[in-house]
Amino acid sequence: MIIMKIKRNSFEASTGINAMIIFIAIILVATIVMASFIVTIQKLSEVADENAEQTKHEFTGTISIIGAWLGSQDDCDKDEPGSTGIDTSQDNCIVLLYDLSSGSRIVFEYDVNWAINCN
Repeated sequence: MIIMKIKRNSFEASTGINAMIIFIAIILVATIVMASFIVTIQKLSEVADENAEQTKHEFTGTISIIGAWLGSQDDCDKDEPGSTGIDTSQDNCIVLLYDLSSGSRIVFEYDVNWAINCN
């Protein structure tokens, strides 16, 4: 008994396998693209958060001087006890009007250190 094998080509099966390979390739490419989008968005979000935090630290507690004037009141700093009648002409007062910047925490007068540089 002789058995003969006949080779048959099935075009439908070949087309189905090709379609499955292409489908799997598309899924892999889409996965890689989505992963790169997620990483990029995460990095941009971290940079934005870092910039916002730096800006917050930069402007928190900032004082804006609105105005200032030199007064001629007697003994403004109260450094001369019983200064009534003593020459305090050199003991002038500097009055500052200031405002806190947006987002600032409460700042009390005695917590503010300042210096004036006159040229």
